[in-house]
Amino acid sequence: GGAFFMRRTFKGNKLYAAVFDEYLHSVFSNGYSTEYFVEGGRSRTGRTLNPKAGMLAMTLRSYLRDSSKPIIFMPVYVGYEKVFESNSYQGELKGKKKKKEGLGSIFASLRNMKRSFGKVRVTFGNPINFDQLLDAEQPNWRDERSENNFKPDWTPKVVNKLAIEVATQINNAASANPINLVATGLLATPHLAMDAQLLANKLDDYKKLLETLPYTDLVEIPEGNGKDWIAYAENMGMISIAKHSLGEIVQADEHQAVSLSYYRNNVFHIFAMPSLLASLFVNNRDHNLAEIQTLCKFLYPFFKAELFLRWELEELPKVVEICLGALVDLGLLERNGDQFSRPAANSNEYLKLSGFGQVAMQTQERYFLTLSLLRKIGSGNSTAKELEEQSSALASRISILHGISTPEFFDKNLFRTLIEQLLSQGLIQQDEEEQLIFDDSLTTMTLELEKVLDASLRQSILQITWQES
Repeated sequence: GGAFFMRRTFKGNKLYAAVFDEYLHSVFSNGYSTEYFVEGGRSRTGRTLNPKAGMLAMTLRSYLRDSSKPIIFMPVYVGYEKVFESNSYQGELKGKKKKKEGLGSIFASLRNMKRSFGKVRVTFGNPINFDQLLDAEQPNWRDERSENNFKPDWTPKVVNKLAIEVATQINNAASANPINLVATGLLATPHLAMDAQLLANKLDDYKKLLETLPYTDLVEIPEGNGKDWIAYAENMGMISIAKHSLGEIVQADEHQAVSLSYYRNNVFHIFAMPSLLASLFVNNRDHNLAEIQTLCKFLYPFFKAELFLRWELEELPKVVEICLGALVDLGLLERNGDQFSRPAANSNEYLKLSGFGQVAMQTQERYFLTLSLLRKIGSGNSTAKELEEQSSALASRISILHGISTPEFFDKNLFRTLIEQLLSQGLIQQDEEEQLIFDDSLTTMTLELEKVLDASLRQSILQITWQES
């Protein structure tokens, strides 16, 4: 075994780039197993980052030079119950600069070794055969090799496809641990507090949902039940339990809530589709199937891009029906032909449905904020970078006013992904001066989102957007 190190950037140093490229080719052509991280950095929010394609591009160039030894990409998911850097991540998300590493960092790490950081789960996704991917995306790729063309024009397209596939396959092998599930349940409450027995019941419902509607057959679910997981999370210092004459209350302070959002985000994708569907009924009594399919068709591409969800758009109608069927089987929705309705608002079933829906609601609130802001600014009056900055600033303000304790709500990376997807979907375009231009189709999507969101928060977003921009 061994390791090699690389600079953060090769820009402006052609010699270093050439030497590193050649070294990497030597490693691959001699058949050595190599591990690298396609994200290219640490995720401060717990979400999978958009892949950096540099190492994958170098892998492709090497393979075009010599493909005598086949290459298989083995996606690896690493699930933590607690990470060393959670405090520094919180600061960085709130705008603090990353601290430089030095001897002090080493001593701090040694002190941390005395603390309990729980368990780590390592799981493996489905292997990606490089030959098969190249054959599917570029059937004549071997001709380029015979012509000694190791940087063909189609390289960016194939590398991007590979990067997305690797990230998606990593997520497909997620391992949900007790901290992930407690975080998901508690953060879906309005005030970061819930009756202990009700929270335990909610966590049991999460487990039942994952068993009834598994994201993939690779996803792991923890042993035990909601009550066990709450006790474990308290022991790990992730939550606190307040004694009360009418029953214990599980709660999280602001510091704990920010940490919990990291662990919730590790597994957000496995709840995304059922949560998206449940969210449609939180503020609406009923929908027919056609309405549900239309709303999902609008929203799914953005969820897919942000969370690396596994289904293609053409699979969506079937996936929606399967998820709706599971929610009906769990008693969370009622069906009459193509008409779906929620349980009575004062029922336990509605409480459960709302809990599922809240997991995805904040994401849709973020989308609505950006679309509302863009409509206020007007077509041709903002660049993508300016929209990203303004969206983040407004989201930060709303998070303070509404007590949203998750810094990801105003994370610029998420707004950047949203804007890129709006461009990809053709809902907005860039003119010659890189100004964003759009037509009434953007209004249509905004109005669809209005149907889903809570009226008071929706009104607050509109007021702040139109006042501050």
